[in-house]
Amino acid sequence: MKTQRTNRRRRKQGILIIQMIVYMAAASLIVTLSVVAFWNAFTAVRNNIETGERASLLLRAGELWRDDVRASAGRIQVESTEQGTRCRIADEKQAIVWTWNGDHFSRSVEGASKTNIWAHGLADARFIREERGAVVVWRLDAALKKVRKSEHHAVAFTFRSVPARKEAP
Repeated sequence: MKTQRTNRRRRKQGILIIQMIVYMAAASLIVTLSVVAFWNAFTAVRNNIETGERASLLLRAGELWRDDVRASAGRIQVESTEQGTRCRIADEKQAIVWTWNGDHFSRSVEGASKTNIWAHGLADARFIREERGAVVVWRLDAALKKVRKSEHHAVAFTFRSVPARKEAP
């Protein structure tokens, strides 16, 4: 009799150990999946913050570019150089040069040694002159590089501005 009770108790203990191992495996699987999901969400949030910061810098740069175009007194010139695409905007006091070099957007005063980088991580930027009847409109199209491969569309902005004085042809 005693041996039967002992065998039952051992069998019951063996089942409890197997159950405990199964529960531990299930718990570790749940914890692992939770950590992976948290990490993916954390990375997505960090990338969105970075994209938002770069978009904010680009918006500020675009508004400053519009202000420079509005204040221009002379002809606005766009040229391609070794440093990138340059937009030279002359006002009554000085000439301001905006440059896009394939990655960042910078502003400098012609003849000065200091250059301010206003936006970085750009995929594309174009300075476009449009004639609309008697009015000349300048357009800046700029797009940010994608942070993740899973992004469907790049963040892009278009800025339009009209010079204060009519340009000579």
